[in-house]
Amino acid sequence: MQESLISHTVRTVSDLVAVPSVSRQPNRAVLDIIAAQLEPIGAVVQIDEAVPGRANLFATIGPKRPGGIVLSGHTDVVPAGDGWTNPPFEATVRDGRMYGRGTADMKGFLACVLTVLNHLDIAALTVPVHVLCSFDEEIGCRGIGYTLDRLAFDPVIAPCGVLVGEPTMMRPRHAHLGKAAFEVTVRSREAHSSRALDEINAVSVAADLVGALDHTARTLPAEAVMTTNVGRFEGGSQVNVIAGDCRFDFETRFGAGLDWNAALAPLWEAIEQWRTRLMHVGGSIDVVETVRYPALSGDPTSPWVTTIERLADSGTSTTVGFGTEGGLLAEAFGCPVVICGPGDIAHAHRPDEFVDVEQLDRCIRFVTALIHTTCT
Repeated sequence: MQESLISHTVRTVSDLVAVPSVSRQPNRAVLDIIAAQLEPIGAVVQIDEAVPGRANLFATIGPKRPGGIVLSGHTDVVPAGDGWTNPPFEATVRDGRMYGRGTADMKGFLACVLTVLNHLDIAALTVPVHVLCSFDEEIGCRGIGYTLDRLAFDPVIAPCGVLVGEPTMMRPRHAHLGKAAFEVTVRSREAHSSRALDEINAVSVAADLVGALDHTARTLPAEAVMTTNVGRFEGGSQVNVIAGDCRFDFETRFGAGLDWNAALAPLWEAIEQWRTRLMHVGGSIDVVETVRYPALSGDPTSPWVTTIERLADSGTSTTVGFGTEGGLLAEAFGCPVVICGPGDIAHAHRPDEFVDVEQLDRCIRFVTALIHTTCT
C-alpha cells in the first residue's frame, strides 16, 4: 500500500514541478492540478483569483462544520537561475532523491497531502480537513491575504490547528520572526561637484539614513529581538557630479510582541528631517513598504504542538530561522500553527533543489496519522 502512495506522490510532484509557477507569474495551472485531484473525492473547492492568472485555492473535505484542521502550502517558487545539472522544471528521480525547482519548497508537501486525501476514507471524517494553497509567498507572503480576508466572514471555517508544510526535515517548528522590508528613494538635484558645500547630495543623505538605521539596531535593549539589514544601495552618476538620486532597500526582522515600528523611530525622524530640507531644493524622500508579515509565536506546550511532535517523531518543536505564512494564519484563524514538512530548507532556493523520497514517505505517514488523530 505504501509503495502505491509513494508512486502517486512522485507522479504528483512531477506534475506540479512541470509548471514554472515563479512568483509574480501565473500559478493557475498548479491550482488546476490540485483541484483535479480534490474535486473527484467530494472536496468543495474555491479559487480566489487576485490578479489574472494568480490565485489561491481553498478546499474543504468532509463535513462543513467548525473544527478540523488546515493543511497549508504555497504554490510559487523562486526563479531557477543558473547552475543546474538537472532540468529545473522537470522532476528527476535519482539515487532516492527528487530534483527540480519546488520539490522541497514546497510542492513535495502539497503532493503528499493530495496523496493522503485520495486514499482517505472521507466518510470517516467527523470534522473537516481544509487545504489552503497560496501564491506569491516567496516575495513576502503577498497572496494569501486575499483568501484569509474572505474566510474571516465565514463562521463555519474555524479550525483547531494549522499545519504549514515548509521544509523542516519533518521536525515541528512553532515560532519564527516577522519581517518588514522597505525601499527608500532620495531625490535631490544634480550639480557640479565643486558646489558640494552648497548642494544636498542624495547619496550622502541616503548614507546618513543607513547610519541612523544601523545605530538604531545596535542600541536596542538586549531583550529586544530585532535585526536590520541593508540589501541594496545605489545612486549617483559620476564622481564630479553631486548625486541627484539614491535608493536603498532594507529589512527588519522582529520577534512577536516587539513594536518594531516604534523601535525604528530614530530612522523615521531622520527621514522627516531630511525630507524638510530637500523640499527647499525640489527634492524628496519616498518610502515604500515592499514586504510585511507577522512573527509566529506558538506555545510549545499546546496540544496541537505536542500532537504533531508525537506523530512526526522527529524531535521536540523549536523555532525556525526563515519566515512563513504561519503568523498570518495564526492571526486569521485564531488557532495554533505548526511548521512541519518534508525536505531541508538548505536544499531550497538553489540549483539542483531536491527532496529525499524517504522524506516524502515520512510526510505521507505523518499527514495520514494527523488526520486520523484529529479528524476521525
